[in-house]
Amino acid sequence: MSSLFTDAAEMRAYAEYLRTEAQEFETIRKYVHATACDKAGFTGLLALLQPGVDVVRALFDETLDFGKSKLEGTATAVDATAKTYEDIDALQRRIFEGLLK
Repeated sequence: MSSLFTDAAEMRAYAEYLRTEAQEFETIRKYVHATACDKAGFTGLLALLQPGVDVVRALFDETLDFGKSKLEGTATAVDATAKTYEDIDALQRRIFEGLLK
């Protein structure tokens, strides 16, 4: 008998953890927009840098969106895998119960 087993509840908890981490991307986004992308002091010659800051902010937003979507996709896949394991376990249980009758 193998000592390997899968706990669907643990998989679902991990999927929820991934979703929580994905939501933290919004905290990072708000911080960057409020501090790193603040152009309030860009006057005079520094005003020429404002479009560059906008480009960097847009790239950063796209990167965060990509990372967030990957984490959410992984969480969905882990949930689907947990359901598959539960379905297989239920099917095997019914088969064994049928054999024992």
